[in-house]
Amino acid sequence: MPTEPEQLLKNYIRAVAKARARTQRQIETVFDSLGSYNESDLLVFTKRISPLLTAVHVETSAMAKASISKPGLIVAAPEFVEARQAFIPIWRDLARGVQWSDAVATGRGLAGALATEQSTEASRDVMRQVAPSTPHRRVPFGATCNYCIALSTRRYHSFDTAEAASHKNCDCEIRPIEGGDPGALINRETYKAWKEAQKVADGEKPPRYFDAETLEPLTSAAGQTSARRRRSR
Repeated sequence: MPTEPEQLLKNYIRAVAKARARTQRQIETVFDSLGSYNESDLLVFTKRISPLLTAVHVETSAMAKASISKPGLIVAAPEFVEARQAFIPIWRDLARGVQWSDAVATGRGLAGALATEQSTEASRDVMRQVAPSTPHRRVPFGATCNYCIALSTRRYHSFDTAEAASHKNCDCEIRPIEGGDPGALINRETYKAWKEAQKVADGEKPPRYFDAETLEPLTSAAGQTSARRRRSR
């Protein structure tokens, strides 16, 4: 059974996941309402999703501060959202002869991922201010890649060293370690389960994704798609 601080962290992570999912659906609805996905549509899209991304940034920031009992921390909301990154792959793919529906589907996934990007930025902006020079850990959640599961078993000397290990579009939480320095290896049970999962027959590959809470390898398309959507850009 999780200790009280761990349970509070789990509750926070689940609340953040709900906020991200809600915002992602809202952004995808805006994206689906566009007509041609040209430069004019990009301007419309950016204008309509900016309040949504600001809202999830502010909401995540408030939840992160509450989770560590630091309500007075000041975290600035983003003043500008760069949504072009969701449109460039559409234009590139269409120029290469990719079917319209496939090109738009790629852009739609990237558009929805903006919600996670803004939420993760808000959470990390809070944690960066708490105790940046003390040992930190990485806390994955949901469908999580093999790499991030492995990273979650390590202690990092500071917030910056923990964040520097992130891959592009990583959404793992970074949290200070309480109670002193535990040594290089933490979460020994997670490490043991991860090591066991790497033992596969010749010619096979280790699981690419895990459920971060249960440490069960994800073999279903639904689980892997969820993780890819958060990370592919």
